[in-house]
Amino acid sequence: MKNTLFIVYLLLLPAITFAQATWEPVFRKADSLLKEQDFEGAEQLFEQALILSETSFGQNSLPYIQTRNKLGKSKVFRDCGKDFEPFLIETSLLIKNVLGSRHIEYAQASYVKGLFYYQKGDYQAAETAYQEAAQLQQELLGVDNLDYGNSTNRLAVLYLATSDYYKAEHCLQTTLAIKRKLLGLKHPDYAATLGNLAVLYRRIGNFTQAELLSKEVLNILEETVGTQCPDYAASLSNMASLYRINGDMKAAEATLLKILQIKKETLGDRHRSYATSLNNLAVFYNDTRNYEAAERLYKEALSLKGELNGKKTLPYVNTLKNLATVYVNMGRYQAAEAIYKEVLQIYQEIVNKENIGYIGALGKLGNLYEKTERYEEAEGFYLENITLVQKVVYKNFSFMSESEKSSYYDNTIKSHIDKFCNFAIRHERAISAAYDTQLFTKGILLSATQKMKSRILNSGDTNLIKKYQMWNQAKSNLARCYQMSKNELMQSHINIDSLEATINNIEKKLEQQSKDFTNLTEHHKTTWRDIEKKLKNNEAAIEIIRLELSKEDSVSYVALLIKKHSQSPLLINLKNGYVLEQEFQTYYHNMINFEQVDLISYNAFWKPIAPYLTGIKKVYLAPDGVYNQLSLNTLLNPETKKYLIEEVDIHLVSNTKDILAFGKAKKNTLQAYLVGYPIYDRQKELASEQKVTDSTRNYHKFQNLSQLPGTKREVESIAQLLSQKKYNTSVMMGMESTEENIKKIKSPKILHISTHGFFMNEQETNYKSIPMLRSGLLLTGVSEYTRSKIKPDTEDGILTALEAANLELDNTDLVVLSACQTGLGDVKAGEGGYGLQRAFRVAGAKSIIMSLWNVDDAVTQELMTHFYKRYAQYGCARRAFKEAQLEIKKYHPEPYFWGAFVMNGE
Repeated sequence: MKNTLFIVYLLLLPAITFAQATWEPVFRKADSLLKEQDFEGAEQLFEQALILSETSFGQNSLPYIQTRNKLGKSKVFRDCGKDFEPFLIETSLLIKNVLGSRHIEYAQASYVKGLFYYQKGDYQAAETAYQEAAQLQQELLGVDNLDYGNSTNRLAVLYLATSDYYKAEHCLQTTLAIKRKLLGLKHPDYAATLGNLAVLYRRIGNFTQAELLSKEVLNILEETVGTQCPDYAASLSNMASLYRINGDMKAAEATLLKILQIKKETLGDRHRSYATSLNNLAVFYNDTRNYEAAERLYKEALSLKGELNGKKTLPYVNTLKNLATVYVNMGRYQAAEAIYKEVLQIYQEIVNKENIGYIGALGKLGNLYEKTERYEEAEGFYLENITLVQKVVYKNFSFMSESEKSSYYDNTIKSHIDKFCNFAIRHERAISAAYDTQLFTKGILLSATQKMKSRILNSGDTNLIKKYQMWNQAKSNLARCYQMSKNELMQSHINIDSLEATINNIEKKLEQQSKDFTNLTEHHKTTWRDIEKKLKNNEAAIEIIRLELSKEDSVSYVALLIKKHSQSPLLINLKNGYVLEQEFQTYYHNMINFEQVDLISYNAFWKPIAPYLTGIKKVYLAPDGVYNQLSLNTLLNPETKKYLIEEVDIHLVSNTKDILAFGKAKKNTLQAYLVGYPIYDRQKELASEQKVTDSTRNYHKFQNLSQLPGTKREVESIAQLLSQKKYNTSVMMGMESTEENIKKIKSPKILHISTHGFFMNEQETNYKSIPMLRSGLLLTGVSEYTRSKIKPDTEDGILTALEAANLELDNTDLVVLSACQTGLGDVKAGEGGYGLQRAFRVAGAKSIIMSLWNVDDAVTQELMTHFYKRYAQYGCARRAFKEAQLEIKKYHPEPYFWGAFVMNGE
């Protein structure tokens, strides 16, 4: 019997060999054309190969199934306007019946279905199909396989399209690891995925990393496939977007035109990729107000996308939305309205409502109704827009580093917030929602950083905490590197960009890991009603809001005020915002510095608010913009001749929702660290012999700093007062008041630092883009370090805000920065100042006392002594601080002396 079977096999062998010889060359040629993106040619040959495989092997054969899968892929890529779904489903069923659903060809069929559903705009079905393919490929082939990598890459593209950036990044990193291992760093497929990652970073605002990756992609493609190919043109698109972001419009236009030309020559003018480039060029022309050119290009792109992609797809609807925006800019509101309604309908059919495109369309239609004075309709769309924006922030912040959060918020989210708040305030509608929006957004970046830190340190996960501490150390090292010269960096073989990228990636992993310990109550949405319930009958809460209006150089300030039993927040317009920031702020500080009586600043900054505070004794105030640079207590009421400190108790907070947590802080041991009287230059004569050339606690030059004897008396006095109240007091003075020692301090109840402080504006330093390096405290050894040509391997004696943010002060109730200008920083709307105040809040301090101008050494010593005497007596820092200021005011009535310090926090 065995011999008979063997003879039959030998007789059949020539027929099988012949069939293989006729089918295989055609199949291979078709597959080669598919890889070369000649989809029409590939489809024709696969059709021939399918007939050959069916004739030679039958429909239940592997060659027939392989050919059918490839044919489906060619059809999808060539023309998704036709419905290939039945063909693809039949292929999957055939494979399932013949080979089973655990075969690699079944995974390939799922992958092709994913391509089809994505092109069609059915993103949920596409995700399911891609995930099915990826899971099966991983199980059958392992993770180090290109088919698996292609599926994860396609998932990433889908997540990019649907604005799910966390999932997109995870898939892209998986794909890159596979392609890096199997193809190397100089392969076009690796470059393609790298380009997708560059798109992601551009979308979330990490422009530095996006530009680095885009240049790397172009270099790889230039070396491997040349500059006249579709992949190179697609990669140029990222650079064009970055040129626009950086304001280089000439380079952006030239690049966009070059892309269009390459695609026309290589793909023709009837290709989906060509339509995408038409859209991108139209976006540029719209931004540069060439509306006629933009309209023409959008219409051309729409025609192509409708034909090639279909009208129920993101490529089509995104371009349609762009056309409506052009019509708004041209004043053709009726046409724009009709299109926006169509856009919203399509979005609802193909994506969930948290897609940034859908959210943007809501805001644009709201803006259109506002322009046409249909305010009730506008309000509805704005409210839905702002609700979804908050959901998107929660979702996307969960995997971003702080710098990415900041850039993403500034470039993608803030415009929605500003437009809604401007609408609410201009037309006095939705004021309650505007207040709630401020509760959500004001200080959002600071809050996100604090929450991550808190989750990690309270997690009980020793490995996670260790990783966090290592990350903190890496940030401290980076802060030192920022202060090195280019020559020093080269000699030390330090690459700043590489260090930044590494630290950024570690932070993102920590952010995601810390989510495992998220308390569900963190996602409770705080409303103004929560604040109102917390207030007492004689208290009020005020949110100051800085708004940039649509007109250039137009700034507005408003105050939203609530009291106990308020029916809704009260809107108070603070007019002439630009004048407040320029003329009145300058006048205020001049009058302070020259110790003159100021009868104007009160009327400018506080009089509009005062009438609504009848019967109010305490005001919780969250400042914004210029109000961060004022010591409100020093405003003199020209009618009563009293300062504001005498009329009402101003309690500064970063966000009025902070008051909800007051009283919940953990009780801390009575530990105080007191730092003062640094020896700035240890190489000169002893501190007692050094001359005092300046009586203020402000630096002039780091190399020539005067000693501050008042800080010595101050620290000694405070130590004695606290010791009497059973505080465990650690004093660091003279040679011990070093940067190294401060960095070793861990969460005392009180941290007091008396020394020179500094804040430098952008014109005074090279650190223009890093505001947290432009403020700090000066400590022992700073002068000799700065003066030395060969830098010793020690700390430099300058505790910058960037470094202070890494201190461990999570259970610290109070930080007192008894130095000049410690409350100053680059003010960012909605986030306060980027300086020492922010740094110590990030470090964990609950309350901070800091100064807004140069302070007198001797008077500051008196103020601090009075403060600690009262604080030690009854334990309330805020009450003690106010009483100390009023005590100093008796002997030094000018606000310059008693009003420089402000307190923020509980």
